[in-house]
Amino acid sequence: FKIFLNYKSAAGLIFFVIAIVFFIMLEQSVLIIIAHKQIFKREIHISEAILLTFRNFHKLIIFGLFYLVFAGILVFPVVNFPYEPTILEAINIPPLVLENIFSLGLFRFLYWILLIFFIYWILRWIFVPHEIILGRQNTFAAIKSSMKLTRKITLLGLIKLLFLNFILFLLFPGI
Repeated sequence: FKIFLNYKSAAGLIFFVIAIVFFIMLEQSVLIIIAHKQIFKREIHISEAILLTFRNFHKLIIFGLFYLVFAGILVFPVVNFPYEPTILEAINIPPLVLENIFSLGLFRFLYWILLIFFIYWILRWIFVPHEIILGRQNTFAAIKSSMKLTRKITLLGLIKLLFLNFILFLLFPGI
């Protein structure tokens, strides 16, 4: 797994991840439009939903890439990717700090607390695609609306929701 040792493979991986975000956002927004129209008992064709999606798609891509950057920032320190040494030279962090950041228990504890906080914060963005597609808001207004809608959700509520999803996954693995 030496994908970051050369610039061409790293650029290819970044392009591949952006393409995945593109298609996931496209599919998700088409499904949101179809579900919304069916709830209100309106007839809609898939081609019409795709055309409606492309109308606000640039906002969804901004949100998807924003979400991807946050996920990368959170996951990258935990995963040991081999990387080009010149990349590390461009970052002005002393090598002693890089080597010992996870050796101290306090830094590890702070990282996990920060990780849990950011996961909770990002999970509150669940209504952003709905606000962008159905409410026709820009990305940051949609994030603000989603945070307002999920303001009363506690960490315990999210844990219960994750536990319920885990139980449903165990009961119905084929769905």
